[in-house]
Amino acid sequence: MNGVDIGVIGRLMAAQNMFFALPAQKNTAQFYATLLSTVPGVRSCRVCFGDTDTHEGPFEDEAISVRKVALQNTEERDEDSRGASAGSPPESSSTSRIIALKTMHHRFGYFIFQVDQTGAFDPYDPCIGNLANFLALSLENRKHRNEMQQVRDQLERRVAERTEELRAANTRLEAEIEERMHAEEALRESEEEFRFLVETMAQGVVVQDADSMIVDANEAACRILGLTRDQLLGKTTHDPRWKLIHEDGSSLSHEEMPSNRALHTGKSVGKVVIGVYVPEIDNYHWILTSSTPKFREGSTTPYLTMTTFTDITESRQAEEERRSHLWFMEKLDIVNRAIQGSTNLDLMMSETMEAMLAIFDCDRSWLFYPCDPDSPTFHVPMEITKPEYPGANVLNVETPMPPDMARNLREVLDSDGPLVYRIGTDMPVNRLSEEQFGVKSMVVMAIYPKTGKPWVVGMHQCSHPRTWTRQELRLFQEIGRRLADGLSALLVYRDLRDSLVKLEEAQRIAHIGYWDRDFMNSRVTLADEACRIFGLPPKETVLSLEQWHNRWMDLIHPDDQQHAKQAYVDALQGRMRYNLEYRIIPPDGEIRYIHSEANLTRDASGRPLRMLGMMQDITAQKQAEESLRRMNEELDSRVRERTTELEAKVAEIERINKLFVGRELRMRELKDKIKEMDRRERSDT
Repeated sequence: MNGVDIGVIGRLMAAQNMFFALPAQKNTAQFYATLLSTVPGVRSCRVCFGDTDTHEGPFEDEAISVRKVALQNTEERDEDSRGASAGSPPESSSTSRIIALKTMHHRFGYFIFQVDQTGAFDPYDPCIGNLANFLALSLENRKHRNEMQQVRDQLERRVAERTEELRAANTRLEAEIEERMHAEEALRESEEEFRFLVETMAQGVVVQDADSMIVDANEAACRILGLTRDQLLGKTTHDPRWKLIHEDGSSLSHEEMPSNRALHTGKSVGKVVIGVYVPEIDNYHWILTSSTPKFREGSTTPYLTMTTFTDITESRQAEEERRSHLWFMEKLDIVNRAIQGSTNLDLMMSETMEAMLAIFDCDRSWLFYPCDPDSPTFHVPMEITKPEYPGANVLNVETPMPPDMARNLREVLDSDGPLVYRIGTDMPVNRLSEEQFGVKSMVVMAIYPKTGKPWVVGMHQCSHPRTWTRQELRLFQEIGRRLADGLSALLVYRDLRDSLVKLEEAQRIAHIGYWDRDFMNSRVTLADEACRIFGLPPKETVLSLEQWHNRWMDLIHPDDQQHAKQAYVDALQGRMRYNLEYRIIPPDGEIRYIHSEANLTRDASGRPLRMLGMMQDITAQKQAEESLRRMNEELDSRVRERTTELEAKVAEIERINKLFVGRELRMRELKDKIKEMDRRERSDT
């Protein structure tokens, strides 16, 4: 990744966890302002969380106006649901960037940057955007938790108040009933007063004879039971038109009704919760019921019962809503912990699928990729199943895409929420899932990570053609959204990690390491390979600038220290580019040759900001050059020796040649004299 500081990326990712460790909103804003101001290309940074904001570095007039608009939009964040422009962030300029901390429903603040025009900031923009999304989601979670706690506290207060009211009402009612029973014996003539009392009660009252026939009922009873007085009178508990249920939804038999139990046992039955079906509203009213038997003087067998009941439908609905919200948040928290608990993609997917399998009690949970109906193949990156319903047991194997599955994918992509497929319906399960894996019902949804094609998350029910409840589908949809965010972060993290591994391997093979002198923060960052070249442990990758400079000079060979120091000073003063070779003596004592180059970044005033460079161990090259030099010297020496020998031999040959030439001349003279003597002798004769 050319131009990207892996250390900065790591700090940005690690900064997500600091959100949960910082004690106050002001501290949180200060921390992220300080962190983000260290991103390359950032001249200054302002962080706004609601009414809290802080910054690092100077802000120009343009940035100050941007901040004012950003804060104004932050104050209007609660009204952005009533107008699309109310919470829109201001546009970024060439030297300022605005990143909103927002979710689908809320806006919590902004990151505001003053950046230079070198483009150094651009590669970090996606990571900062991920950080902003993470903080927004975390703030929204915190907001939801606070709201849920307030709702929970309010419901608990309402339930407690209502319970106390019911307890007081029941106490008053029991006292009134007991008082009326005593008054009936003493004052039989006061029936009209008794009727007035009963008719004006908020609680329902029903009087039944020994055969459980209703002989009297007040107006409250008629209202609560959804029947007129004429419909109630003469009706018995054995009437099949009664639809009564227990709290768990199971049917309540007539023997279990409090009035019948009071008649059969002769004892009062109190505080029984019953659901009574009301046809007018096609739903159940929930009542808290008590029945009291009445005896004639001298008899041990009741001749009638008086049943009183209070409508607790509203309080029960409030309690059910509270429990439903609590269940939803608890299950979502389990999934959140699975998604956020690991930086390993496979482990995160496995733990999330296991959490879904447990939460929904389904038979399989799985992830499918890609959600592309035009793709010839697909694969399953993760699948978790119950033992009795095993899946394909093959992960990440490319499988041909069946036509009906491709049709399902088109439907999923066209939907903005979960889709349910069930056998025997207008949306049947695809043939592959039904025939090979016994699927009778499944729910699926497309999720959209920020990289790559869409995925599909789904669940199978093989034991029966399950009908998924509205609450389950709502939870499944929210899990899909959280899972998409988790996949986005981990897919980016995986790509960055793979790139870093490749970079480190390339550096190790080439014996090249980078180094970074940050003059603004007075620190030095060394790559692992740079540490290995200097003979330092990899843990010493970040040091203070002064500490490293002194240590660096100590590692340089004494004969090269002045040259290296001067090259560094010349580069800082702009006289020449940093490019030199020098020797070092690492802790193992073996002299190494280093070639190092660097580029210096300055601010508008010319002040040095950062010197980013590379270094290469060229010891092997130098050793090869030295070996070649020695071979050349040895060859030159041998050539000189051979030349001397040849010159001596040539001189000897020349001397011998001279001797032979002189002898040959004398022989010629002698031959000439002999010829002359022969000629004279022949002439004399």
